[in-house]
Amino acid sequence: MSINRKGICLLAALWTSAMCVSSVSAAMPTFDSIDDGSLTAKGLSQICSEILGAEEALPNADQQLSGEDGVTYIAEVFHVEPAEEVDSAEPIDYVDAMKKAGYIDDSFDTSEAFTKDDALNIIATMIEDVTDKSASGVETDKSYVIRSKDVELADAKIGGDLIIGQGVGDGEVTLDNVSVEGNLVVLGGGSNSVIVRGNSEVGKVIISKTEGEPVRVKVEGVAIVETVCVEKDSHAIVNGDITNLMAREAASVELQNARVAKVEISGEGATLNIDSGSVAVSVKIDASDVQLTGTGEVGTAVVTENAKSGVIIDTKGTQVTVSAGAGSVMDLSGAVVVPSGGSSTTQGTPAETGSTATPSGSGKNG
Repeated sequence: MSINRKGICLLAALWTSAMCVSSVSAAMPTFDSIDDGSLTAKGLSQICSEILGAEEALPNADQQLSGEDGVTYIAEVFHVEPAEEVDSAEPIDYVDAMKKAGYIDDSFDTSEAFTKDDALNIIATMIEDVTDKSASGVETDKSYVIRSKDVELADAKIGGDLIIGQGVGDGEVTLDNVSVEGNLVVLGGGSNSVIVRGNSEVGKVIISKTEGEPVRVKVEGVAIVETVCVEKDSHAIVNGDITNLMAREAASVELQNARVAKVEISGEGATLNIDSGSVAVSVKIDASDVQLTGTGEVGTAVVTENAKSGVIIDTKGTQVTVSAGAGSVMDLSGAVVVPSGGSSTTQGTPAETGSTATPSGSGKNG
């Protein structure tokens, strides 16, 4: 009996909510303890948990998986994104995404029972190796997993995704002269990581960590990070220069000594605080119940018609434009600062003085 997509999402959420630090040495696990043949949700979770250093927590997960279930679960756990932008209101077709990524082909029968061999073959196609120790000189066209804290990856070229697993816990990971052609997927890490330095180049960082300390992404020197996306219910701190920041539902983000050219807040209940040493050149608020606060500099903020109510902007000197279909914007005291369909420059609370920093559109550190 297969479980539906909603069930798979729930299993993934349960699985990612529990973390432990792996004590296994570097190398892809062998999974000898898992029986051959048809695979249950619990068995697949165990495989993924061993790779990422997470402690599985899946009671009542003995249902047999179909091929579609198994592929969807793997795609969600490893944050495989669709090849093309999709409507956020539509569910992602992970089978199609996995085909376009080259992890499965048309010969894979999604209606058949999902087996241990299916899982291991797919994961072997996706991931080059797993490390619990510092490494240098890694070059691969596949994805690569860091599974433990206090690891430094140096002089590496990762053609797929670089995944920082739950096994890192609240620990630190450093990337020095590392290029990532896929995404940097951060599932673990704490207030002192992840550090990106040297001549590192990362196109997109996806932060998905809801427990423990917030993840700090620190971009140093001439390292380049184009986009940081903070996923649903995740908590993050950003240091240094990035080009784009995206915040999903109930994400909590703080800029500390950071410069961001473009911010897009698309999830209800998201919060963004900007400290006195930080600059956000432009902010787009595209959801209700969003808070934009702090003593840093925010150049412009646009509130779209999708933000029906509960938007708070409490910064000083921000030019705010509110669409006619949006709700009025308030400050932290509850006073209306910009009415629906209006525009104005915010004053902030009396105690706030604002930042003297100059907005910069650069995504590269000087």
